[in-house]
Amino acid sequence: MLSVADELAIAISKRKPPFDGTCQICGKQKATDWLPTYMRYLERRVMTGDAVKVTPRGVSVGYAPANEYWRHVDIPCLFCKLCGEEFRQDWRRAKRAAIASKLLNGAFLLPLALVAIVLIALLPFVAISLAIFIVYAIYRQATRNRTDQFLAAHLRTLGGVDKLFDEDEYVIGHMGFCEIEQGLPEGAVSVSEAISANRPLENSTSHQSTVLFTKLNELDLFVDSYLEKKRPQWISAMLEFLAKQDDIPREAIAGLTGFLSEVKRENPDQNTEWNSKIICGCPALRNLYATARELTTAAILDLKPSNETNDLLWSAFRGSGNVDYIGKIIDTMHWIENATTREQLEAAVSAKWSLAAHARTFPLVHFYVIMTTQDCEKSIKKHLDDILTKDMECIVKESQRLLIEH
Repeated sequence: MLSVADELAIAISKRKPPFDGTCQICGKQKATDWLPTYMRYLERRVMTGDAVKVTPRGVSVGYAPANEYWRHVDIPCLFCKLCGEEFRQDWRRAKRAAIASKLLNGAFLLPLALVAIVLIALLPFVAISLAIFIVYAIYRQATRNRTDQFLAAHLRTLGGVDKLFDEDEYVIGHMGFCEIEQGLPEGAVSVSEAISANRPLENSTSHQSTVLFTKLNELDLFVDSYLEKKRPQWISAMLEFLAKQDDIPREAIAGLTGFLSEVKRENPDQNTEWNSKIICGCPALRNLYATARELTTAAILDLKPSNETNDLLWSAFRGSGNVDYIGKIIDTMHWIENATTREQLEAAVSAKWSLAAHARTFPLVHFYVIMTTQDCEKSIKKHLDDILTKDMECIVKESQRLLIEH
């Protein structure tokens, strides 16, 4: 028997209503905007210990250790142009109202704090108990109602999705609004069309064809092709596209930071124009852009090994072609045999399979790996030989085995 999430995934893949391309609000117009939304809910929790423990001093009750298994479900929210604009406006008003409500709900903590101050001087033992209660109340106030209630209300109207809200614990998130089959201005083409046709496009200040980013996956396409043909004149269009997003996916932040740090360093004359593009961007975009502006080559090479560092190094390499970043990735494989923490092992394993993947895509990476095998420590040479001789599937399976056995 299929679960609710499985039935929903099938309905979405087969484009059944309300995921058939029609606006989910008016139900009449063709959808032009979509909001990639996701929901994670706790599928099951397996207790691995007891909450009640007997000690020489008596019986203690705490939280029992448990393994949690969460299910991720992607849900497309579809809108026509008019309904999409109204949805955005109502959403912004709802967010402002939610902030005001939280401030009012937290106002009761102020008199409690004043009482605690008085009791500290007069009755210290009572004050300690009250202080514990206040800290707990603040914690509950800060963590309650984290789900976006306005977005949740829309999702509840979608057939099949409403059943997911029967779960006890869930989290809702989104990737920002995108346009479906966006019409381009005259004389402009999308990034995917430009790269696939290898067209010599100029920037928007020229009278020739201009390039525009229309989809999130075009960012990866642009970054992956940048080293082969550097097009700094497209960065303005890239930043304009990112500034329109409500948020930047967490998994994309390190890569964008590394790429922009190298491109900015090689094109200092463009900094004024590029800086102006992110003024209205979301906090995540402004923060990663500020980090990219301050990063130097030495600072990147000095970063602590991690999966995020690997992503940043590879994107920085794509932005400049600096092989020192490949060397840093190779050095990270030292931790495959010498890791003392789970984070070090994950970074080292990630370094190995990402090297294998890039060596098959970038001739420069393949050549650098060959040259490095002649002068490196024995443990790293073994992994470089694997990269040069084993197929990708074998390397991935070995990486998974290492992580399971750790």
